[in-house]
Amino acid sequence: MDQRGVNGQVVHLSTSQHRLFDFLRKRSGDHHVAPTLAEIQGEMGFSSLAETKRALTNLKSVDGIDVFTHIEREGVKKEPHYFLSPETIETTVKPRAEVTGSESQRPQRQTRFSALYVSEPGFGTKAYDPHSMLGLRLFLEANGLNREVQEVIFQGGVIPHLPPYASKANLTAMKFLGWIPRRPGEAKTISETMLEERVAQIDDPYLNDFYPKHVNNLERRKIRDLADAFDAAGTEVSTLLRCIPEEAQVRVQHGEEDRKNIDHIVDATIATWAGEKKEKLVSDQKVYERKIAALEYESARNKFLSDIYGNMGLMQEFARKPEEKLKAHQERVSARLKQLAGETFWEEEEHGLVLGKEVPKYLSWASSGKKTPEQYRGLVKAKLAKVQDQLREAQRLREDSKARLEELARSVTWTDQLLATNRASVTRFTRQYPVNPDEVEVAWNNAKNLYTRHYFRWDVLQQIHPHPSARKLVEVDSGVMDISSGRTIRAEAEVEEIKRGGKNLLLIHNIRSTFSDAVGPRAIRDAKLEQNVQNMVLRKLFNPTEGSGNAIDNRPDIILLGAHNGGGFRAMPWFKDSDIIGSAEGSDEPMAVEGQKISYLVNLPTMQSIERLDWLVGHGFSNWDTKRYLTGPYASGAVLHTEDAEGVNKFLFMGNTDLIRFGKIAKEIEAYRKAMGETKNAAEKRRLAQIIKERKAAVKLDFKKVEAAGDFHLGAPDIMGRYSKDQFIRAYQQYQREHGLPDVASWDELLHGVMQGKFDSGTRYLGLPPEKFRQSVVEPILADKNLNGDQKAYLLAQRAMGNLRAITDHNLADQERLFALLCKPYAQEILKKKGTLVLASGNHANNSVRNSDEAASLASQFDEAYRDNRQLQVFSGKGSSVGVGWTTLPGTKGRKLFVMHKFPVRQDEGYGVLSHLRSMNNESDVVIAGDRHQPIIFYADGHAGALHPGMEPINTYVPFVGKQAGVRGVVNVLYDPSKRETYGWEMVLNPTLEAIVKRDKML
Repeated sequence: MDQRGVNGQVVHLSTSQHRLFDFLRKRSGDHHVAPTLAEIQGEMGFSSLAETKRALTNLKSVDGIDVFTHIEREGVKKEPHYFLSPETIETTVKPRAEVTGSESQRPQRQTRFSALYVSEPGFGTKAYDPHSMLGLRLFLEANGLNREVQEVIFQGGVIPHLPPYASKANLTAMKFLGWIPRRPGEAKTISETMLEERVAQIDDPYLNDFYPKHVNNLERRKIRDLADAFDAAGTEVSTLLRCIPEEAQVRVQHGEEDRKNIDHIVDATIATWAGEKKEKLVSDQKVYERKIAALEYESARNKFLSDIYGNMGLMQEFARKPEEKLKAHQERVSARLKQLAGETFWEEEEHGLVLGKEVPKYLSWASSGKKTPEQYRGLVKAKLAKVQDQLREAQRLREDSKARLEELARSVTWTDQLLATNRASVTRFTRQYPVNPDEVEVAWNNAKNLYTRHYFRWDVLQQIHPHPSARKLVEVDSGVMDISSGRTIRAEAEVEEIKRGGKNLLLIHNIRSTFSDAVGPRAIRDAKLEQNVQNMVLRKLFNPTEGSGNAIDNRPDIILLGAHNGGGFRAMPWFKDSDIIGSAEGSDEPMAVEGQKISYLVNLPTMQSIERLDWLVGHGFSNWDTKRYLTGPYASGAVLHTEDAEGVNKFLFMGNTDLIRFGKIAKEIEAYRKAMGETKNAAEKRRLAQIIKERKAAVKLDFKKVEAAGDFHLGAPDIMGRYSKDQFIRAYQQYQREHGLPDVASWDELLHGVMQGKFDSGTRYLGLPPEKFRQSVVEPILADKNLNGDQKAYLLAQRAMGNLRAITDHNLADQERLFALLCKPYAQEILKKKGTLVLASGNHANNSVRNSDEAASLASQFDEAYRDNRQLQVFSGKGSSVGVGWTTLPGTKGRKLFVMHKFPVRQDEGYGVLSHLRSMNNESDVVIAGDRHQPIIFYADGHAGALHPGMEPINTYVPFVGKQAGVRGVVNVLYDPSKRETYGWEMVLNPTLEAIVKRDKML
């Protein structure tokens, strides 16, 4: 029997991993002895730091091994130290050679791309719950999702708005600011002390309770400045990034709050520079004349004082005599000064009083007491030097003022008008300070650098990329970092498991920022147009000739839209290239289209606490955060986006309500880890390790699958030269068999129907006439001497099937027979495995025969027992043209699946579903829709769902209504019965299905 560790787990490692694990275990008792990367390299004998880092990455990727990082700072240098968690220290490990069978090798990773998206978290505000990042980190670690993340992207809302002055909006922003923990030994500021004194003076017991609860106390204090705000955000970001590979790139795109903060720095800079201008430039002649007169008086006065202090004989006369009283001495000196100056400085009483007191007072001090004559002369010489400096400065200013006065006489500039005329008060109110264009450029760049410098104070090992621009196009490469050079390198063969495919990401925080900062739901619709412009315009204008590269490869693979746009989480696949109907030159056959590249338009959710937002609304907070929450549809959480080796894009939505709960579990685990590290009792260690294991298990995923498919349009004609819907249906079924049949299959609008009118279903004949098919297809193939008999037979069968599918089958009974041949066998597999099949009626078939129902008719092909035990659910369209219904999700206690074939479209297909659900007070958990042939997945207001793709390729109706052809395939919606707000989606679309058709040679 295995001698298991105290946590009851045995982990098998390779020989090199085993050695590294043992070394870390010996050095993991205390943070102070945890080894650095260089120490690990020296001990293990690795050839480079890069190899050392790869070894750590490989060890971290093993289930059951938690390698943590502790960062120590020395100035700007960050030194990571690596150690094992307490429960990992107690784990039993064995060399992999001792394992037999399927356990001997870990499966190769299949991830091409992996990115974690966080938008509008509201760090440093009252809308953010600090349990969120703790929960996200625990969730990623417990499910092994953190190991391959190559991009972490924060889209706005990282740093709150810090207003420097009061206004109605700014006061709300100041109240919206949250708190920061006090550092050990942190002293109170003067302003905080004064505020506490004011609170103490107000006779109000409620205020005495309010202040420590909502403002400042011994544990925390209100965020006051940018340094505080960056520290608060840095704590949350570093909490998350400690579980992310060090090779990952971290991007922080600025939002409205960041731009406002930078604008405040720019405004302050410009105002300072304008103030300096004001000191040198006076716009009014009288002001200059008064200034010149004053400077001339000042020059004469300083000249007189210079002559006085420079006359050492006179200074000897002015020295205070040993027995002379102070008052008598000052009166004597003042009278003598007046006699020497005559009436020059006694014309005005103010001047005379100043001169008559200033010099006698100074001389009384300089010549009295224990000062020797030498000291007295030294003090007088120092005073003389100072007066002479003042004299020179006064003369310089006088000459400068004369020059400015002469310049003003020639022309009056905007600077004069804005700062020194009656408009000066307006200038201060409107902040219309005079500034030059070159000054603006310098001021903005300086402010941006001052602002972004704060990011690099964070205790993170990943490379931080601040993106102040409104939109940023970035290219994601391998994500592997060469430690010695600091450059990103292409992944080599020895690091195959972390090799990743490149992506072009277009980051857009607010897609309508050119027009407004207002929160709006139009992001996906605008992103569609953005991608179309990239395709239609930029490709033509910037790639007009052959040999200049393929422009399609330079266009965005992902357009990432920040949560400022509103409308919850939505992700929509979109063809990167245009899809048109036409024929190849010199041919009657339509052009073949395959290998179409797909980009993803992603509208992110916020990551703010719904509970706290509700509290803010109740307390009258009015800002974009509360307006977005109230307007809805609303979602809060993080998104993990991956693409696997088969081209399937997967999205995981981790709802903030769940993450906050996980964060509280993370705090519990930390307490147990601390206790585990402190005790030496083996039984107690075993008990604590088991508790940690159980608490982690509560966070682990156990997904069930809902297959969202439909709009098969069986019987509709396909355009020749393209993969048919029949091929794609068979291909997706094969994919599901290989990756797990669904627990629920939801299908709607399976038949094309025979409806006449705008679709003209019965008259769409897209195939070649028989004689033309014989002449142009059959005879050339038969006459081709380069093909053998089998090749000719396969090619003829392939072309014949394509031509046959291009002919409309406009008999509803025949379409139902197609369902029995193409879909029923797969459905029977699902039913036999105790899965659920939902059939919903579509408008095409139901509008074709008004006294029938598509779902009910197709359901009659199955054994009635499946309907009796509710494995087969019929959502009919009786009384309307669209099927609608709901059922309970398997494995849950009353959580609902709602299916309706057709929803209204508003800003986009997904937003239309979500807003309709909110209007109809529908509390279903998973929602499936179809009809639009343009798929989109979504989550908001507790609804996770998909508007599934169709299977029909482009047809004449598509350009007629001004739409792009829809991406084809199916979407799997994943839910965990034990979690309320954690969902996943798998987009099984064109590229994946095309590969299966080719692989299996599906005719």
